[in-house]
Amino acid sequence: MQRRFGSHCAALALSCVVALFSQQSTASPFAVVGDEVIDRAQYDSALEQAMRQTFYHRRPPEEELEAFRRQVGERLVDQTLLVAEARRRAIQADRKRIDEIVAQYDRRYAGSERWKSSRIEVLPALEKELARQSMLEQLGRAVRAVPAPDEEEARAYYAAHLDQFTEPEQLRLSLIALHVDPSSPKAVWEKAQEEALRLRARILAGEGFAELARKHSGDASAAKGGDLGYLHRGMLPEAIQAGVIDGLPLGQVSEPIRVLEGIALLRVGDRKPPKLRPYGKMRTRAAELAALEKGEAAWKKLIASLRSGVPIRVDESVYLSSPAK
Repeated sequence: MQRRFGSHCAALALSCVVALFSQQSTASPFAVVGDEVIDRAQYDSALEQAMRQTFYHRRPPEEELEAFRRQVGERLVDQTLLVAEARRRAIQADRKRIDEIVAQYDRRYAGSERWKSSRIEVLPALEKELARQSMLEQLGRAVRAVPAPDEEEARAYYAAHLDQFTEPEQLRLSLIALHVDPSSPKAVWEKAQEEALRLRARILAGEGFAELARKHSGDASAAKGGDLGYLHRGMLPEAIQAGVIDGLPLGQVSEPIRVLEGIALLRVGDRKPPKLRPYGKMRTRAAELAALEKGEAAWKKLIASLRSGVPIRVDESVYLSSPAK
């Protein structure tokens, strides 16, 4: 939990630094939560950080923007309510951990003149955000610390979530991979496609898949005759799983498949059907998951209670516009 606090706060601290470096100064209110005002700059900073984390510096799809902005705003309102609740419970920020994170930033940006010249200006906002997150982490642990589920609750959770205790179907796959640099011209890809077709024809004519894999495959599995071992759903791209593997009979070799780094031939050697693990072996895990569910329910109940207890006014027009610059 402490590691998560440090990692999350480091990202938030960086967001604070970026916001100040870019001189983001929009002060119009985004929301009023009880007596607390969340200004537009706070919202824009939170939105920018959430976009970076979710979309990895890509612009999100236009049809998702309003819902995403609203989600960020709701979370910011919830955090404001939860910080106030943490203060009401006399929860104190972990000052030692905050100092450690600030020291990490000092070391990371030791050679940055920009950091040195802006540190005094940045530090109050940075430490304030770190303190907020520390209090939220502690409040979350306290609220989610529910009594351990009894036997009846553990069994009920198991019965209601059988999919979580079921081993997925496993497939034993073999591979022949003809590597092609992704930036190669069309002619190179076509040549690899033709080679894959020739190899497939040889397999259909009776030559051994494993022998051809040893001779022609560029994958590390070539030494084992292309054997990848048993894989389960989720370990392969869904387009290949659903579009190729699910309909491939045992022992049959696929048509050539274009993947990121070349052309592939696949063969399914064996299928193990899904297998439900008995409650007796899953009792501990069922109890752990039931406790997590109870803890999360308690957290959501607290947020709902806090929301019902104070007036909340949000400038809904913010969800329809781009972050202020």
